[in-house]
Amino acid sequence: MNRREQLEENYADSLFTMLMDHVAEVQGNQALEENRRLREDPDAEVPQEVRRACLKAINRAFRKKNTRTAGRTTVRILKTVALVALLGILILSIAFAAFPEFRAGTLNMIMDTFHDGVTFEISNTSPADWTTLEDLQPAWIPDGYELIEENSLAHSSWVRYRTKNGDRLNIDLSPNITVDTEDTEVEHIQICGLPAFLIDQTNTTGDKRGILKIIVVNESQGYVLSVVSQPYAINAPILIDREDIIRIAESIF
Repeated sequence: MNRREQLEENYADSLFTMLMDHVAEVQGNQALEENRRLREDPDAEVPQEVRRACLKAINRAFRKKNTRTAGRTTVRILKTVALVALLGILILSIAFAAFPEFRAGTLNMIMDTFHDGVTFEISNTSPADWTTLEDLQPAWIPDGYELIEENSLAHSSWVRYRTKNGDRLNIDLSPNITVDTEDTEVEHIQICGLPAFLIDQTNTTGDKRGILKIIVVNESQGYVLSVVSQPYAINAPILIDREDIIRIAESIF
């Protein structure tokens, strides 16, 4: 194959990729628009089967994202641009194909994915009435952590713990929370019967090393709970491990 033939082949591949990306983006925007229309009914009940299928699909997408290496710069850029649209197609396709009754309902929990993170959002506009600052204080935390702040603003509440060295434990409650998922391992778990995500950055390098996060989604009461542990320095011992942060999250309920 001479140079001209190689250039023509590369051009054809790139053009096909761009066309497919455009199709995916258009279809994704249509799916997201349909999803926004459905979200106008916040009282609609989502079947448990739909919720589990969507969460499993999202988790598979995270695993693929963490293990896949992009082969070409062009394709890598296009994948970044279209990621939100493609995720919208994935979620809605599963729900609409497997459960026709889903057309009359809505996904109360929306997840918007971008190149290095994800936003968890509950379509209900206010947290549950029972939620107070006392509810956010866990019944158990490791020794050495002291409460240094508790506050609330609008529909969000938070508490902050810190050790003498500066290790932090942050607990937040809000209708929407954005989480950094770059270079992470994401595990779908349950906390007291609620769907949750364990986001592990303990094996990463740089300023994110040692961070552990749990995101708990409570659709029925309209909030997302975030529990984040972070050591005081990138080379500091990790005081809170997987079992500890799960225990902390469970002790809030």
